[in-house]
Amino acid sequence: MILNIILLVVAVFFTGYSSGKFVGRKQGMREGEATMTLFLRRQSYEQGFCALCHESIPVGTDSTNSIE
Repeated sequence: MILNIILLVVAVFFTGYSSGKFVGRKQGMREGEATMTLFLRRQSYEQGFCALCHESIPVGTDSTNSIE
């Protein structure tokens, strides 16, 4: 009887842990993709070209609004 309860508790814990890990990983991937897109775009502006249209940005113009 006690063994069945222990096994049930372990199974419920494992199920909750697995589903939480899956949801967290999915959410983390979405946030990472959004952050990386903005990071790469900012990096390309700092290097002097637009990553979207591949047009060069004149040196000395501050066309980025840095958030730091």
